[in-house]
Amino acid sequence: MKNFTINYNSTSTNVLFGNYIDYLKSTLTNKRFIIICDKVINSLYPEINKLSPVISIATSEKQKSLKTVEYVYNELLILNADRNTHIVAIGG
Repeated sequence: MKNFTINYNSTSTNVLFGNYIDYLKSTLTNKRFIIICDKVINSLYPEINKLSPVISIATSEKQKSLKTVEYVYNELLILNADRNTHIVAIGG
């Protein structure tokens, strides 16, 4: 597993590369998180659906739009995401 940290003025974010499933199981135990990935990742790694709710989007350049952002936000609202919910993005 490789990682790096992005530092902001008041906080930081860790970005990880590698075998994420075992890492998620160990790191986010007893924490609420939602996975966002594309449908290809979701079909290749169906075990992620057992870890947490998954928001899956289509894979194409057309999906990189405000309509997709709106879809993701609406799904987060449906899943009752709040400031304590961890968002895990998987994909490229």
